[in-house]
Amino acid sequence: MFLPTAATMNWLSNRGSGFCQGDPRNIVIPQRFGPVPFAPSCNVHDVCYGTCRSDKGACDTQLRGLLRNACMNAFAAEIEAIGRAGGDPRTLSAILNRCLDMADNFFGAVVSMGQDAYDNAQKGNCKCCE
Repeated sequence: MFLPTAATMNWLSNRGSGFCQGDPRNIVIPQRFGPVPFAPSCNVHDVCYGTCRSDKGACDTQLRGLLRNACMNAFAAEIEAIGRAGGDPRTLSAILNRCLDMADNFFGAVVSMGQDAYDNAQKGNCKCCE
């Protein structure tokens, strides 16, 4: 798993990148899904794409895992609490499942349409790839 350093994340945030934005085809991942922040996952993905000789597939797979973890972290405690209180957690579970579906859809989008963004990030940030 690629984890950027604090300095790298600071550099990325200062460069004015449009986090969660795709290539010139205007593919955009929403910044959040309800209480679930997607931007941090996208930031890591952007850094991974721009890391010289990174593996696109590994970057994309990591993005999927980060997005799904964000969904789980946001909803898992609430689902458990509702269940412990004797309530019906199915409604909240349905929202969690929608969030997980969105994560999977975004993963499919970067796999199928992210090659240009990856290539541009490699060329733009890596002397090794010129």
